[in-house]
Amino acid sequence: MSNENILVMISKSELEDIIKSSIQQSQVPESVSTKEENNSFPELISISDVCRILKKSRTTLHKMRKDKDIPYCQINGRVLFKKKDVLSFIENNYIKQNYLPKGR
Repeated sequence: MSNENILVMISKSELEDIIKSSIQQSQVPESVSTKEENNSFPELISISDVCRILKKSRTTLHKMRKDKDIPYCQINGRVLFKKKDVLSFIENNYIKQNYLPKGR
């Protein structure tokens, strides 16, 4: 390997894309999974993850927490949810309907 300097010309937008891509690849996901460390610990997920799963805003999720509709824990000021609790919430609020074709 030689110690040559190479000058490469790229546009500003190309450089921004490269930087954004590098940042995204280096970021740790917001989900906090402790299962790898010890199987007795639940998988914890962040507010952003729960909002994405439930397709709810942060404000709505905050109201759900306040109304005790969904369990959560707070560790060092960070609000986390057990993934299994979020999935149970979905199952418990799932309404099955029999859809009949029109005219019957």
